[in-house]
Amino acid sequence: MTTSTAAFKGFTHSQCEYYPCHRQVRRPFNCLFCYCPLIERECPGPYRVLTTAQSDTRNNTRKDCSACRLPHDGIGPSWHFIQRWLTAPRWSGQPQSRERIRACSQALRRQRAQTPAAKRHSQ
Repeated sequence: MTTSTAAFKGFTHSQCEYYPCHRQVRRPFNCLFCYCPLIERECPGPYRVLTTAQSDTRNNTRKDCSACRLPHDGIGPSWHFIQRWLTAPRWSGQPQSRERIRACSQALRRQRAQTPAAKRHSQ
């Protein structure tokens, strides 16, 4: 399926009571990913690891991505960023490191190189 417009890649909701929720966005603000779909994926965006102790003494880790603006910085660029990283492995619960980001990025490049061009363009 093809479309003649790229409107599906995002929008700016300037009337939202939280707009702009990230102040350092320099390009048109993309509100499509208000709740980032990469919350459960490895990604290069800046995040902190939060740990909360549960009643059964297991630790539960969560990503705090409030400092990340990658899903919002420009309609087209943020759309392509999310599309690329949606196939990344599930987040391991570990703090971010350059080595893990680099390894994941290289794996995504290899995966993309193995995907036929016709299939990539239809996505």
